[in-house]
Amino acid sequence: HYYFVKRDTWHHSYPIIINHTFAEILEHVNDGYSLQFFVDPETVDGGIRNLDGFEFRPCCFNRTHLEAAKTLLRDRFSVVGVLEEIEKTRDVLECRVPWIKHQPIEKKMATKYSRPDYDKEAMRRATELDVEFYNFAKELLHQSYRDCTTATV
Repeated sequence: HYYFVKRDTWHHSYPIIINHTFAEILEHVNDGYSLQFFVDPETVDGGIRNLDGFEFRPCCFNRTHLEAAKTLLRDRFSVVGVLEEIEKTRDVLECRVPWIKHQPIEKKMATKYSRPDYDKEAMRRATELDVEFYNFAKELLHQSYRDCTTATV
């Protein structure tokens, strides 16, 4: 997200991001950011915050929130997909949601840009809950894909 914002001047966070390095921004990253969409904000320390008219979700997620988010994702969603595996996601959608018809997927190359200050390991350490949640979503996709391909054979 940092590099996306840094190259696009129209983004509301651009004025903040442009003046800071990746390492400086990483110091303020809250682990579990992706969980905000799957847990009740009232259960998280800090509640919902507002900064210059933008609503920010809670900052302090923990393993309890992660497990609640996993349960919600597993039990309440018919299809879980990831963009990195768009073909599998589409196939599972077609299997689980019968009125979706097979459409070709246009593959576009992502814009290449330099990331000299990106520290993948530091990012992974700062977002362990998010990485675990993402890997869980991928596992759900893979299981659904296996179920769908086994059912059609």
